[in-house]
Amino acid sequence: MADGEREDGWLRELARLKPARFPVALAVRTFLAAAVPLFLGLATGQFLLGLYVTLGALMTTTADRGGAYRTRFRQLLVTAPLGALGFTLGHVVAGHGWLTVVLLAAVGLLSGLLSGYGAAFSLGSMQMLVFTIVTVGVTSPLPWWVPSVLYLAGGLFTAVMLALESLVDRRRPERAALRSSIVALAELSAASDDGDDAAFERARQKLTDVTAAAYRTLLDTRARSEGRTLQADRDAVRLAGISEVSSALIAAHAAGQRTADATAWLSAMADALAKRGSRPPSPPEVDLESTQTLRRTLELAEAIWPRDRALSAATRSIPVVTSSSPAVARAASETRVPGAVGRATPLPVGPTAQPAGASVLSQLLVGRAVVTSAVRLALCIGIAAIAQHWVPGDRSYWIGLTVALVLKPDFGSVFARAVQRSIGTVIGVAIGVGILALVPKSELAILILIIALLAAVLPWSGQRGYGLQSIFLAPFVLLIFDLISPGPQTVDYGAQRLLDTVVGCVIVLVFGYLIWPRSLRSSLPVAVADAVDAVAAYVRGATVSEAPDPAAGAELRRRMTGLRRTAYRTLSDLRIQLQRSLAEPPPASREAKAWFPAVAAAERLCDRVTVYAQNRRRGGPQPDHEASEAVAAELEALSRLARSTAPRPGRWRADSADEAAGPEAMLDALERSATRFSAAVDTPA
Repeated sequence: MADGEREDGWLRELARLKPARFPVALAVRTFLAAAVPLFLGLATGQFLLGLYVTLGALMTTTADRGGAYRTRFRQLLVTAPLGALGFTLGHVVAGHGWLTVVLLAAVGLLSGLLSGYGAAFSLGSMQMLVFTIVTVGVTSPLPWWVPSVLYLAGGLFTAVMLALESLVDRRRPERAALRSSIVALAELSAASDDGDDAAFERARQKLTDVTAAAYRTLLDTRARSEGRTLQADRDAVRLAGISEVSSALIAAHAAGQRTADATAWLSAMADALAKRGSRPPSPPEVDLESTQTLRRTLELAEAIWPRDRALSAATRSIPVVTSSSPAVARAASETRVPGAVGRATPLPVGPTAQPAGASVLSQLLVGRAVVTSAVRLALCIGIAAIAQHWVPGDRSYWIGLTVALVLKPDFGSVFARAVQRSIGTVIGVAIGVGILALVPKSELAILILIIALLAAVLPWSGQRGYGLQSIFLAPFVLLIFDLISPGPQTVDYGAQRLLDTVVGCVIVLVFGYLIWPRSLRSSLPVAVADAVDAVAAYVRGATVSEAPDPAAGAELRRRMTGLRRTAYRTLSDLRIQLQRSLAEPPPASREAKAWFPAVAAAERLCDRVTVYAQNRRRGGPQPDHEASEAVAAELEALSRLARSTAPRPGRWRADSADEAAGPEAMLDALERSATRFSAAVDTPA
């Protein structure tokens, strides 16, 4: 029974919905993005023009991934032009017979390559490919340039709505990111006080993810500004304070200290931030200097609510995160260069020996994983273009649309997305057919209102899971095409929509997933190696010799703060990758499950390093530098071994190299490293 449960675990993971709060502001903007242009088009008798504006507004709005307003406007400047370019490319590609198939595949290749340049380019290039396919499949009565202009007008409408939102509360994203971090700290403190190790691990992992988003949001302006501002300095101190409280809580948990007072105070701070209120009072009858946790919490409160325009004296002991700290500046940067699919590669910070031209060229070059993904996409798009000539119906270009939307490795497991989209479309088509049966086409205003309501739910459903989003997307598309179809009668495209979706998903599963070697579908050992390298760097940073003067000591603490955050963030990224692989059938899900204990061991080693660093700051024992350096060197050797071992389908013990770099061997090696580190710093294991 246990074996059966383990083998069926990927099915449960496939159906799992992620928790997500309903994004009210984004839902309102999405509703308006769909409703306003359509109602204006209906009122002016130019419904088709309104539809193109709606597409531009809706696609750019749903592409919003949050963060600072400045970042979101920059993303809009990338996604909107790329989406508009798709209409122009579609006009160029259409009408050339079999050459059109080749040209569509070429656009798919270009889309895949552009995806390697970051999240904005990934979203924009997908929109470019989608509208190229739509333009090839649908003959528009408008001049070739009009759809692109109308799409950009929709993007401008999105920008106007976003600007109005920012005028109401410009610092809302930053305040929300800060509050989320404080809430996660309170949950970590509560788990520590309860003494539940499993709950503490889950809370720490959540804190890592939340603070990673906070760093991107709060340090975005600072990382790119040429000067310093008071607000940027305060944000940097607040982020450093969050890191200090996190480290103190990890140390308190290891020592078995009570943290109930810190939990209550952190919860009060989160409530005050939510209400934009003043600083909550300190816990009564508690010596704030009695524990490291309460002292760090005091410093964080002083950083969030400074008593005067200068930073409070209590915050001066915090190792302030600045953009001059290379490790943290790299981690805070959202700029991505081509690398592994779905993985951010930070730009180098600081002086470089490369010539300027060579540096730019190196940033433009794409990695092997990106090229492989682009080739897979091009192949599947070409096959979809051929298949649409054999599938009955006048909307068979939906096959290509399905391929373009599903075959996005940086959005999650391709296998999972294909299965979830198929199941979601079946349910969504049933909903759409029901709506069309109940609401006649003559009731245009009601249909537009239903379309806008479905659009408003898309961002939230996408956060919960791709299958749930497909349930709402299918009726949305059916209603749109019913409205633009000529004639007063309702046109039911449900059956064709379902057939085309299934055909597209089969193409993705066969030609974009199954036929490719396992080594090209799995990068788990390399991701594990990246995480081990980050842990090794953290070990070195925590055990480095003390600086001879205060300024150098402050710089070392800043560097260690960055190394600590990078180590935990890299391990968190690895956990996300493993979680995605759990939704795939064996052997992928079985391999991912086998790696989890090794990741947990690496996290426990990070916790030991954090505990030691906190104790050392309070006058704890100095490390055995030779022994600690040996631990770091062992970790780096383990990382090199993992990189050099090519993964084999479903096994790691085909030879001695496989055995040495497999998950069981990695787990043993990491546990030995943790024991040796404890001995090197003279702390209990």
